[in-house]
Amino acid sequence: MTLAVRLSDRLARRFRSGVVGLSAAGIPAFRWLALAILAVAISSSAARSEDDSPTATASEHWSFQRLTKPTPPDVSLSGAKLDPIDRFIASRWQEAAIEPVGLADRRTLVRRLYFDLLGLPPTPGEVEAFAGDGSSQDVGSLVDELLERQEFGERWGRYWLDVARYADSNGCSQEANSTYNNAWRYRDYVIATLNDDLPFDRFVMEQIAGDLLPAVSDQQRCRQLIATGFLSLGPKVFGTGSYELFRLDVWDEQI
Repeated sequence: MTLAVRLSDRLARRFRSGVVGLSAAGIPAFRWLALAILAVAISSSAARSEDDSPTATASEHWSFQRLTKPTPPDVSLSGAKLDPIDRFIASRWQEAAIEPVGLADRRTLVRRLYFDLLGLPPTPGEVEAFAGDGSSQDVGSLVDELLERQEFGERWGRYWLDVARYADSNGCSQEANSTYNNAWRYRDYVIATLNDDLPFDRFVMEQIAGDLLPAVSDQQRCRQLIATGFLSLGPKVFGTGSYELFRLDVWDEQI
């Protein structure tokens, strides 16, 4: 823990010196966040024995390798037009002696795309527009069209909301199930950022420290403040009788 304190102080000094743009008021909050993260990392490392160093096999794991641009395997499937990703998959099929099923017809394909991207079935008219006689729309253009719909963020944002333990009420108090009257603002923030294709690192940063980040407009400042709803969501027991215990429980939930 002492090492974690020293490291968090060092990081805080870097922020204070202007290496990264945080206001002075944000330093204490950042310091506690850094301390918590570093403490978890250090305690996890301390649990390993000294001779428990990564093996050659572990160091060769794909997640530790530099990004490259591999050449797609030279494979083909009868009757199928393969893009580069398909060729990697087909190569592994061949190595495992797996025979793929036949190609989906256009009516099956349009339903799969709607369910996968929107979580909803296409209407009869949408099926006919893609799979009816005389339709020339290609799969790529249909995917692009579905990715632009509001329902895409609603469908896929729910997975992040599950991770964030989103709910419209506390759900864990011994006295009452307190309502979060403005929780929906965070829900809509998640949906909007997915639909706007906000980079993931920025998405995470805004939720952890959106109130400390600079903003070029009131609209951006409000969005970043709403993003920090991530830190207040999740069940909390209010009736502990101890403010210190409650504060520690909140930090545990945030981490």
